[in-house]
Amino acid sequence: MAVNCDENKKVREIFDAAIKLESEIENDSNSSSSISHQEKTTRCIQMLEDVTRMISELGLFSTNEDVDEVITSDLRYFLLPALLGYLTLRRIESLVSRLDLLKIADVYYKDFLTRCQDYKIAKVEAKEKDDSDACTNSTDLAQMTRRREQKIQRFREQKANEVRLAELSKLVESEHSDEEVRREFYLVTIKRWISTALEDLDSIHMEKGMLEQMADSRLNQSNVKAPDKPRPCLEVSYQ
Repeated sequence: MAVNCDENKKVREIFDAAIKLESEIENDSNSSSSISHQEKTTRCIQMLEDVTRMISELGLFSTNEDVDEVITSDLRYFLLPALLGYLTLRRIESLVSRLDLLKIADVYYKDFLTRCQDYKIAKVEAKEKDDSDACTNSTDLAQMTRRREQKIQRFREQKANEVRLAELSKLVESEHSDEEVRREFYLVTIKRWISTALEDLDSIHMEKGMLEQMADSRLNQSNVKAPDKPRPCLEVSYQ
């Protein structure tokens, strides 16, 4: 789809600024609960939400495409829901419960993994884990073995991606970097974030389960109606 050059430039500038700010947040020496850290996190989320809204309005993506049909400069935008999920987990908000933040991050991460699957970037699934699946000891043991093997494989892939990213980063910074190098850089970056999303989803599942049990206990005691499940603020539209 043809896009106004000025609008595309604005989107890219805001996104690049958000990426720079996210890097500052990740390497911030201050406590994650400090006012400055939380202000940066909130500002970065707002910037990424703005980019998400603009991309949806511009219609940059289509569900009829796969990753080979996406132009190199647009590949970076696949990271939007992953970044929003990552930053949402690091929010400390008095007006939003921790459980609600976990649920929102969960939706963002699963949206990211679904897009990666749909566009054939990687074979990955974001299934809900259900303890009821472990009906027998043998089934439970098989699941534990499979998950352990998946984590080991994920760890190896993540380390390989980090090594390759370090190499590509130097090449991308060069004035003479070609499109093939930049394309690989974006794709490896996306795969690195797939590993992060899967790890964070495991943590979300565990923490959410504990908080839901605590909430159910309090609910039974007070007999108060449970709040509706929250929705993420924004979703990228893939038409």
